[in-house]
Amino acid sequence: PTSGKRVEACPNHYVAYGVAEAGRDYNTVDISERTLRDVYLPPFKASFDHRGLFDRTYWNATARYEHDLGFAQLTSITSYQDLDKRYHDDTDNSPFPIFNTGEEQQQSQWSEELRLAGQTSRLNWVAGLYGLDIHVRVAGHGTLPGLEIGFNDAQDTESLALFGQVEYQLSKLFSVILGARYSADWKKFYFRHQENGAEDFAFDRSLFPNLASKKFDDYSGKIEFDIKPNEDTLLYLSVNRGTKGGGFNVPSFPPFDPDRMVFDQEVLINYEGGYKLSLAGDKITFNGSGFHYDYRQYQAFSLEGFSQSITNHPAEVNGVEIELAARPIEALRLNAFATHLFTARVEDVTL
Repeated sequence: PTSGKRVEACPNHYVAYGVAEAGRDYNTVDISERTLRDVYLPPFKASFDHRGLFDRTYWNATARYEHDLGFAQLTSITSYQDLDKRYHDDTDNSPFPIFNTGEEQQQSQWSEELRLAGQTSRLNWVAGLYGLDIHVRVAGHGTLPGLEIGFNDAQDTESLALFGQVEYQLSKLFSVILGARYSADWKKFYFRHQENGAEDFAFDRSLFPNLASKKFDDYSGKIEFDIKPNEDTLLYLSVNRGTKGGGFNVPSFPPFDPDRMVFDQEVLINYEGGYKLSLAGDKITFNGSGFHYDYRQYQAFSLEGFSQSITNHPAEVNGVEIELAARPIEALRLNAFATHLFTARVEDVTL
């Protein structure tokens, strides 16, 4: 934005732009980090006091195995992920230590999904189990005038789920879908907070055995009734129950309350009805639906002072949505959608 003869900008608008090759701005430039920091950054020292950093290394490996058993297809998916991240930020963008933050994180996880799937002339079915093991370690820090804070936390999660779904064609016009899933999470949490080098809050299983080690388990499910009057039209009514596991808050600043360190799991019951149309020889699809979301223990995010937290509240959402997609020629696809919410309410939380 401009005001009179003044222009608001930040260092990234100018730093090292003078080395643009052939006088072209935004052109590729070969410049070492040492040259950048020793030659181009010093004149802009007045713009910040804390070196920014974002360094992330992520590894992922997946192994998939499939085998035809005759009556069903067996599928195994094994996955491993590893993440190392460092992040530092001069949040106030000034030469003064008003608000600087930083965090280092290490995370690793294994997962395994094993499922069977089969079909007959009128029945499609799938059943299986899923396991997950996650380990997260985080160290963070922040500064305010006259105040330095630090924290360390660690969370270990073991998760197991059993699931199954069947789709049965009652007739050429009607079909029904039934699905269910049971999930259980075992979570262990460790947290330490320091203020100006002195520990002022601790939370772990030795101090709070009933809070720092929790089991969250629940079920999800699906019931859907479909009507298909022709090959281009589908009408449906469904009820879905979904869950989201609970967890732990990581407060940056006091006050600290052990009872508020834990937030509960979330349950959503979705009542939905709609249609799916295929027109003009499958060149146009036109879908629409109406829905009612009934949340039990909705996980609401809030900011109290400088501390972020998640708390549970009843909530509901009511609305409709439509989607139009057209493919007039093979190389061109057009999409449009619209959503209208009649109600979006979370008790005791301002949206």
